[in-house]
Amino acid sequence: MGKPLKSQASQRVFNWLANVFRRILPARSAKRFGREGEEAAARYLQKKGYKILERNFRVRGGEVDIVAEKEGLIFAVEVKARSNRAFGTPAEAVTPLKARRLLRAGRAYCRRHDISVSKLRADVIAIEAGPSGALNIRHYQNAVSPVIPHSRRK
Repeated sequence: MGKPLKSQASQRVFNWLANVFRRILPARSAKRFGREGEEAAARYLQKKGYKILERNFRVRGGEVDIVAEKEGLIFAVEVKARSNRAFGTPAEAVTPLKARRLLRAGRAYCRRHDISVSKLRADVIAIEAGPSGALNIRHYQNAVSPVIPHSRRK
């Protein structure tokens, strides 16, 4: 009679731990979820009338997840996807350093393709997984403004 109680207790502990880990660990790997997020962002932009020019444009010191064009403007788009808010919202993940790198890469793209930098805009697309697993997309237009250097005072 002692053995069944022990195995029942073990089974309860095992089930409890399994439920805890299911809640904590994401169902998808972070890389896979990030790729799915970028795909969803590209589809979203296309539905909104943007033309996707390039994906994962990289230069030394910067990267743009999606380069798109609409109405004569060029958009450097940073995509942030989160399966949960354990590390904050996707939009909060765009740090000032990441914003500078996004603009640097966007300017490099414009120079490389002989496009005026004045036509460059930097957007952020934040993607979160909803309770049902569906993706919630928020588009922050012109989210990153270029920094205008100030002159040094003497």
